[in-house]
Amino acid sequence: MGIVLLLAILSSTPAADAALPIDSVEIQLPAGSDASVLERAAEYVVVRSGQRLARPLLIRSIENLYASGHFTDIEVTSTPTPSGLKLLFLLTPTPKILEFSFEGNKAIDSIALAKQVKLTVGDGYWPERLLREAEALTTWYRRRGFREVAVRPKVTASEFGVSVRLAIDEGNPTLLSGITFSGDHGLPVQALYRAFDLSVGERLDLDQIDEAVSRLKSHLVQSHFYRAKVDTPRIDGQGRLNILIAAGPKLRLLLKGNRHFT
Repeated sequence: MGIVLLLAILSSTPAADAALPIDSVEIQLPAGSDASVLERAAEYVVVRSGQRLARPLLIRSIENLYASGHFTDIEVTSTPTPSGLKLLFLLTPTPKILEFSFEGNKAIDSIALAKQVKLTVGDGYWPERLLREAEALTTWYRRRGFREVAVRPKVTASEFGVSVRLAIDEGNPTLLSGITFSGDHGLPVQALYRAFDLSVGERLDLDQIDEAVSRLKSHLVQSHFYRAKVDTPRIDGQGRLNILIAAGPKLRLLLKGNRHFT
């Protein structure tokens, strides 16, 4: 977040001085910046020459500039002139991501990982956003059974932008070490295992477990346990699943009096 000097000036300036007319408004970028960025910046600044210096307009201009995502630092200064004040907006453009890659991933390829990360070449680089994406990728990995995973951003800056790598230490995957069913099964245990269709030794993938739970519940319903409930499985530290089932009564639909349909 940039330094905004004029807000402090306004808060300590006598009312008579704060009401001085704005003689000129100038926007400056570092040397070598893209000229199109300067054009966009002018669209966000609502302070105009001839206006009186007013805090709401200044704050709105600064908020517009930050909200655009094009600038990381904003400094505003004022200089007295014979006819009023000269305002100067010193802006630092948001650096662009020139390269984006993964390193260290072995079990899951980079193409699959790229689909989970909302960053790509050409995006503006914001450290906070990169950290959020690294955290989101960590959560995604853990759902796929890599509970020891660590994702660390690496950033290399140049005069043209930044190169970003997400360094991944997948660790050892947690494997499914056991499956047990408890509660009111409704069906023989072997039928439950077949419907669940996961095997001991597979990676503890929570998405696959969610799908297995849906298959199991569908199988119970198809077996006339229409009120069946299957709780979210409990998973212990060794990768064992326990699935609580409340099958409820087995129901059959009987149609009476139907003459035209069977």
